[in-house]
Amino acid sequence: MSRPTDDAKLNFTQADTFIAQAGLKLRAVKPAPDDQARHEAELDMWRGLWLTNKGLIDLSTGLRATYMLLEEVQRSLSKRK
Repeated sequence: MSRPTDDAKLNFTQADTFIAQAGLKLRAVKPAPDDQARHEAELDMWRGLWLTNKGLIDLSTGLRATYMLLEEVQRSLSKRK
């Protein structure tokens, strides 16, 4: 059985792949002059999504590290009893 933080890491990695693909597609589009503002807004939304995913990856990594330290503390306390 996998741990929630392991599942999160997998999901964030998969999301990162899709976000990267979307970014490549958005950058490849050459919008018509009247669609420039919309295209820039789509790029901004993509950048926001990309940064959000990166932040979630960082949080997941930190949370996993915290769980590992907690497990170590619990083992140490169990040995003292």
